[in-house]
Amino acid sequence: MLRDRLRGEIVVRSHRQRQEVLRAMEQARQKRLHGRTVAWQLPAMTSSELLREIKWRLDASSLEEATAAARVLDSARRRARGAR
Repeated sequence: MLRDRLRGEIVVRSHRQRQEVLRAMEQARQKRLHGRTVAWQLPAMTSSELLREIKWRLDASSLEEATAAARVLDSARRRARGAR
């Protein structure tokens, strides 16, 4: 359910928010695999490439990675509501 919600929601998000989601997912993956996050540079990608990468990662992601992505999107949604 969470992954399905994220797949639908990420489509309407901005390029910057997609970058934040991918970064959060990678950090959660590193923490799960290595017990800590290591330096990781987000590669230059177009918005459609980011979308494709996030959707691919969601298919293979752990619950921690999906939860990290959801936290980023929820935070962005709260900021947007506060700006109105």
